Amino acid sequence: EIETCSSNETCLEDESPTTDPENDTCGVYLAMSTLPGTGIGMFAGKNFTNGDALMQIGDHTIPIVDFFAQHGMDMFFLWDDYTWNSRILYMEHLALEETNVASPGFGAAANSFMDFVNADEQYPTNSIPQQLHRSKDPGAGAFTYFHSRHSTATREVKDGEELFVSYGSKWFLRRKEKLGAIPVAGDHARADKLYRTFRRNFLERKTRTEVEEEEDDLPYPTPHTAYPEIMAEMWDSFVVKSSWTDSPTIAALPPKEDYDDMYSSTLIDLKQAQMTRPADWLEENGVCADNMYFGESTIPQAGHGAFAYRPLKQFDVILPIPLIHIPDRKILDMYDLKKDPGKSPEADLGSPRPPQLLLNYCMGHKDSTMLLSPYGPVFNVINHNQTQANVRLQWASPDRSQHNPEMLERKPEDFAKVKYATLAMELVALRDIEKGEEIFLDYGDDWEKAWQEHVANWEPVEGADDYVSAYQMNQQFDHVFRTEFEQMKDPYPNNLFLKFHLGFEQAQIRKIFFEQNPEPLHEIRNRWFYKGSRVCDILRRERVGDRFVYAIAIPQDDDTIKKWKVLEDVPQEAIFFQDRPYTTDMFLKNAFRHDIRIPDDIFPEIWKNLKYVDP
Repeated sequence: EIETCSSNETCLEDESPTTDPENDTCGVYLAMSTLPGTGIGMFAGKNFTNGDALMQIGDHTIPIVDFFAQHGMDMFFLWDDYTWNSRILYMEHLALEETNVASPGFGAAANSFMDFVNADEQYPTNSIPQQLHRSKDPGAGAFTYFHSRHSTATREVKDGEELFVSYGSKWFLRRKEKLGAIPVAGDHARADKLYRTFRRNFLERKTRTEVEEEEDDLPYPTPHTAYPEIMAEMWDSFVVKSSWTDSPTIAALPPKEDYDDMYSSTLIDLKQAQMTRPADWLEENGVCADNMYFGESTIPQAGHGAFAYRPLKQFDVILPIPLIHIPDRKILDMYDLKKDPGKSPEADLGSPRPPQLLLNYCMGHKDSTMLLSPYGPVFNVINHNQTQANVRLQWASPDRSQHNPEMLERKPEDFAKVKYATLAMELVALRDIEKGEEIFLDYGDDWEKAWQEHVANWEPVEGADDYVSAYQMNQQFDHVFRTEFEQMKDPYPNNLFLKFHLGFEQAQIRKIFFEQNPEPLHEIRNRWFYKGSRVCDILRRERVGDRFVYAIAIPQDDDTIKKWKVLEDVPQEAIFFQDRPYTTDMFLKNAFRHDIRIPDDIFPEIWKNLKYVDP
């Protein structure tokens, strides 16, 4: 079935509050997770029903392009454990080899526990701010165009519950050697059944002596369980402490002291109760994460900005900022890639290009190789303004975050051995902030100087006047797609190619779509994305009613040859434009790149490993 946007899906770009902002109830908190060893987690601050948006702001997603092609497969990059599959987010086209997607917010800060998933992340919107164009705007390519990746409740969620998204069971199974046995989907039900079966058959059945007192003439023997403590010891020895300890099912079992509680209800119910925090605990030990929403910034060239969702008081901690450490900023450097036939791309170190876009969302210092990358919600849409700054940074309290102050006394090179996020900051209000007021942070003098120099020296790249993006082309939703023959005479721009939504591949699905939608649609439906896409050639078209229907050819993957599959009766809604690799604004050779600067008075002196290095 082809699904369209329903009342519980987010299809529009409007990020203004959808509930009464006078309500001071915090919807989502960041606090220490109930899962041991996982650091920070996200918690519901109020009740949600199935389909409710969990926050007023969706994740801004940041492509990390060809990272391992640039730096080699052996390079450790902590973000790699937090990124998302680019294919399901329709961003795989950006790279020659591989795109990984950083999704600060729910996509990175929320943990995953597969049997307890209660939140679902939607697809990000790809849009370019109105009037922004590479032919006239120095800000083109300086920020991500992928945003509004909303998170919704997948069931009824009670206040205090930890919020879990799905990483997919394969994510945990692939990391079993690193993480150990982590229960995946269905393991808690299997563990519950295993223990109940054992307990019913070996710990609770009557002994032969007890039965004989009730009925002397039994035609069959009964299990002798006169020694339940022995059977319990057998359970510990042969199940819990056996060589099966690498089993995700065994890992789902609770501590021994919780067995009776599990048996009186279910393992799922037991753990669900354990993964819920009281409201007063969250208030004392967490930080509210939904104090802002985003909209178009009041600053030209800035794209989106963050705005106060409710009145904020001076000195209040208004945002938690969990951080991913990047000990050496050079790993964000990028170069032109050389790709020979049959070989993987290799970086041409003699042809540098602007660093990864992620750099613009990192914090650092001019005297250090260390970068800190925020992975919680909202921070990445807060813009710079030195004269109107109304918030400042401070190191987070260890009592309400995963921040480890001892790490501020370690050298940057020591962080290369730290395989988990261990630092955090907080955003503090410098004054009272009114509801609806834009939030501004001072990015530092270095950033301000770099931006002013960029603007002063900026010139458009060659061919900028004629550039048309896939986003612009896709706004013409009733576009008449040209056949291969027509493109010989009137080709599309060479930065674009045509793609086909694989959700329409089955003829029966296309038939149902026509029945459900007799008139052509004029907006993209998020649920078309779930199977990904493939390049296509337009063979012919015909008008059926008010829409065009196409015959197309799509390539089929094969080990030896490239085969093409012809599809008939393809609706115009199933075809769209996509940008070719390395052609979007984020790859412009004149795109602005600069990290946000951490104030010198809070930046650790021991991290300043460039301070005494000769230029």
